[in-house]
Amino acid sequence: MSFIELNWLAKADKYIPLPIVVFTPLDYCGGFFAYPQKKEGLIGEKYYPLDRGLIAVDDRSSNFSSTLAHEWRHLWQLYNLGKKDYCHRPDASPGLPYKQRIIKYFLSDARELDALLFQRKKVYAEYAERWYEWIIKHKEVDHVLL
Repeated sequence: MSFIELNWLAKADKYIPLPIVVFTPLDYCGGFFAYPQKKEGLIGEKYYPLDRGLIAVDDRSSNFSSTLAHEWRHLWQLYNLGKKDYCHRPDASPGLPYKQRIIKYFLSDARELDALLFQRKKVYAEYAERWYEWIIKHKEVDHVLL
């Protein structure tokens, strides 16, 4: 990762407390954001404080700066829109083909779609572009929802 890839982060909203960022193997996703809580969270075999929130990124990914942008947007959403009541994953519909799961996931959750659009704006990742193409071909989505 180079400085240029994360230059946007240096200009990010200064009022948002920086979360802990953990790079670790993740089997079910490329990354996730954990809400700030007054407890610790177990990732792998290590406990991390969650008081400022936590962003976990799969350390095997070649696109971790893109994942970091996506998860950072969820942190921004928390401080600007409040806490979301639920969380679901793209594998929540295992009977659907992968492409259909991605489309369903992003079109059923405005915050996830907003995070994908933010991610695309900040850092190029081939997989994010592919997902976006699938979504816009399925339904006209050409503006930020939040």
